[in-house]
Amino acid sequence: MGKRWKQGAVSLLSASALMALGQGAYAATSAETIPAWAAAEIQTWQELGLLKGDENGLVRPNGAVTRAELAAMLNRMYGYGTGSAASFADVPAQAWYAADIAKVAAAGIMQGDAAGNATPLANVTREQAAVMLGRALHLSAASSAGSLADEGQIAAWAKDAVHALQAAGYITGTPAGEFQPKKSLTRAEAVKMLNGAMGTLIADGGAHDGVSGGNLTVNKPGARLTGLKLTGSLYIAPGVGEGEVTIDGSNVGGTVYVLGGGAHTVVLKDTKAARLVVDKASGDIRVKLEGDTNIASVEFASGGELDNGSAQPVGIVVIKAKPSDTVQWKGDATELTFTSGLSFQGGTGHISKFTADSGLKNAKIELASDFALDTFTANGPVQVTGDGKIATAVINAEGVELSKAPILLTLNASSAKVGGETKTGSGTGSTAGTGGTTGSNGGNNGGETSGNNGGETGGNNGGETGGNNGGETGGNNGGETGGNNGGETGGNNGGETGGNNGGETGGNNGGETGGNNGGETGGNNGGETGGNNGGETSGNNGGETDLSTKLYSYAEASAKLGSATAELQVKQYIAFLQDPTYKPSIANKATAVPNLTNATTFVNASFNVKPSIFASLRGVNTSVLDASRASLWLGTNAGVTRVRLSDNEMKSYTLASGDLKDDKVLLLISDGKTGVYAITETGVSHIQK
Repeated sequence: MGKRWKQGAVSLLSASALMALGQGAYAATSAETIPAWAAAEIQTWQELGLLKGDENGLVRPNGAVTRAELAAMLNRMYGYGTGSAASFADVPAQAWYAADIAKVAAAGIMQGDAAGNATPLANVTREQAAVMLGRALHLSAASSAGSLADEGQIAAWAKDAVHALQAAGYITGTPAGEFQPKKSLTRAEAVKMLNGAMGTLIADGGAHDGVSGGNLTVNKPGARLTGLKLTGSLYIAPGVGEGEVTIDGSNVGGTVYVLGGGAHTVVLKDTKAARLVVDKASGDIRVKLEGDTNIASVEFASGGELDNGSAQPVGIVVIKAKPSDTVQWKGDATELTFTSGLSFQGGTGHISKFTADSGLKNAKIELASDFALDTFTANGPVQVTGDGKIATAVINAEGVELSKAPILLTLNASSAKVGGETKTGSGTGSTAGTGGTTGSNGGNNGGETSGNNGGETGGNNGGETGGNNGGETGGNNGGETGGNNGGETGGNNGGETGGNNGGETGGNNGGETGGNNGGETGGNNGGETGGNNGGETSGNNGGETDLSTKLYSYAEASAKLGSATAELQVKQYIAFLQDPTYKPSIANKATAVPNLTNATTFVNASFNVKPSIFASLRGVNTSVLDASRASLWLGTNAGVTRVRLSDNEMKSYTLASGDLKDDKVLLLISDGKTGVYAITETGVSHIQK
């Protein structure tokens, strides 16, 4: 048993509150014997006004507890809100227990029988009590691995609750290992079980410091608790109503249950907890995380608002709200799953991975302009509105609508409405620029966003620079502005960069260096450096290959780079850099990251791009091996250095050498060949030589 506050009524209750709760409370008299195993708990409950004797002052510890009496005990402990006295036909409005039963019924703790009766004066069985307490504690079903000797006698509807209470240590069974589910619960057993669940009770709305133990329950508004050290859970009970509670500088080993509180906030400051559950029966509820609060997971079992203003992102968020509930979120989280509820509203913040579950029924997601998602996955019909940013969207279900297009879209459904347009087909592609579809990686074998015969502005199915087999500016017959056979100035095969077999100045087979397939950048089907299926540097039958460094501004890189893996990663990183809500140092708090010099440049939650293979090498911001493992590339505040591993020859690339937009290198990404993309503070360089 956890440490008890021996001051009990003095420290935990004001004098006036004690008098109010204690009216009719009686100490056990010498006329009855209190079982030693429950004596301490019975004394505590009497002092707190939670247990009242009869007219003769007797506690009757061995007497059976009725359903009405158990309802009264639970209500005194948690302080449930108002309910309808006419909920059950067999509960007279004038009965002493009418209000208690109405309140616990409204909270979902007590349910009637098939005839709609509460049977308030019937003795409550041990399995019935287990179900009611399990609901009050919001316990999840537990494994029956430690099954009781009389497991087979427990009703099917009670097994989950019994196992959950057993796993939590609230029930232990008899010395023979039996639970005795059909046996009536005694008053001593009820107090013992409820007290273990309640733990320390804070019922005065005052300030307390340094409370330690197992569970702790707050059932009055206004409490300010500092320095808690709990091995169990913290219950902010329904009795808090619409009031405020502040938890500061505390450590909760279990779960923080927010069951009460209003729009004027339950605050957790500099507090650590394994889990937080928001589950208020009705009305507004707002939770604010401040300072260095660290919550591993959050679950919304009801609607509510959570404002994560702490320095730490929440690890995992699950929304399991009622179909009519709305969840409002501000701040950062690593992963969020929207399982049920009416709507999600993102104010400001960043979530690495957001999943709309298959069980959603036409739910709505609204993202404000300062809200960003790295990866959004729709497994069910959902409507996403607002000006928030989505880097990558994966649509796996019909009936999905995104009012604003993401940077990258994977469509695994027959259709979806994206950015006001209906997209069809399956595949992955960029939604930036004018070319290509988002369904099939753009054109046939194309350049940046491809197209069948396109140029910069068109062609049959054009992309930005497309072409059937085109490169950056090429295409089967394309040129800068495209056409059937044109180049910049057209002609049968000519053009500045294009033509069937052209070179710098075109011609049937000519060019600056001529040849059947020649040209300065030549190639069968040309491009900036030609190639049958060219990209920026490839070439099937090209002439002199252009390996000069390509420089881009952020805008140019986002518009001109294509759909190759490295190019997509460059564009994704640029999007992160330009997103004011992105915080590189917390891109994925769910994964342990060493506190090293350059361990803060992770690009996304999937860790597709890593900052450095030598994360502890000080002075190096980023490093990468090329695909052939022949060269090591290092990025620093003074530019890029290539180290040839065969002989340790070093070559520098800087602003002064014309290879970088500036010298502060943020990230290096291998181009999949022998070069790298270098992202600096003001631009992007593709270094190939």
